[in-house]
Amino acid sequence: MGDNRSGRRNWIALLQTLSMLLVVVHHSVPHGYAGPTWLLALVNAIRWPALACFFLTSGALATRWRARGWGKYMKGRFLRLMTPFFFINLLMLAPRYVAARALGSKFRLSLSWLALSFLNPHGQGIMPHLWYLPTLFICAALLPLIDLSAWRSRAVRVATGAALLALSAWPVTLPTLLCLNEIKLYLFWYWLGYALSATRGLDCPVPRKYAPLVGVAGLAVFLSALAMADGPLTPAAFMAGGAALLVSLSALGGLPAWAAWLSPRGFTIYLLSLCAQNLVEAVGYGVGCPWALTAAAMLVVGLTVPCLVYALGGKIKSASPAANLLRLIVGMKTL
Repeated sequence: MGDNRSGRRNWIALLQTLSMLLVVVHHSVPHGYAGPTWLLALVNAIRWPALACFFLTSGALATRWRARGWGKYMKGRFLRLMTPFFFINLLMLAPRYVAARALGSKFRLSLSWLALSFLNPHGQGIMPHLWYLPTLFICAALLPLIDLSAWRSRAVRVATGAALLALSAWPVTLPTLLCLNEIKLYLFWYWLGYALSATRGLDCPVPRKYAPLVGVAGLAVFLSALAMADGPLTPAAFMAGGAALLVSLSALGGLPAWAAWLSPRGFTIYLLSLCAQNLVEAVGYGVGCPWALTAAAMLVVGLTVPCLVYALGGKIKSASPAANLLRLIVGMKTL
């Protein structure tokens, strides 16, 4: 099969983008939903496997840190992840203030409240959907330890994976402060993706003609965990299905045109989608739109507005600090 690591990274990045788009679908359910219960259950069930897949692929793409050095890599991770986290949260204070004034409510802003919203993004954040940015940053900060366990003997890798899997399945909710509970849930998937990629576990000799079949089988197993709810085989289904997906990608070549177009826009879509969706939901609620129309509008606007922002940002040719900061905020600049 040869070393197809560059092509494999492109496909894994696409899978990462698709997992983010599934979360956007999950966010498209408006308050006051009055549709079929099975549809709501399906949309809600998408979130967990989509996030597991996102952290799995993020770990698989993190192996380049060793070539860059941990310090330089973490600087890039901070700019890439935490710049939009801070700025988008701060920018979204303005519509919250306007909404509070329109409803006649008091809008109190204190340094302690603002600090807590950043330290507890999932529990008390201004834009709670951005919790994954500091969580991913903390996972990246643990890369030297993750790398150490991945390169040890097979027994060490198995023991580390078993311990992290047990931590993920531990039926105790940790505090959301500093993303502790999110790290508990998703560090295993980040570690698994990294371990498979770093140790060339993805270089399984799958012939290219069989790669789509292996990928479809992996996806089927991965999605079958939806029906298992919190059953005892759920973690194993996620792990086996996700690993099969990544292995199948190692045998594929270049991305098709649509995938090459979509993949770099995934981060921007996820960053900005909920901001646009919240606006559509507020308008739909205000004018009394049916839930189905509001949901469809939330999905369409949540996907198109970030793509328009990405297109407009691409027309900015300036390399000034302000232009680079804008690209970082909307998720366009890769570091």
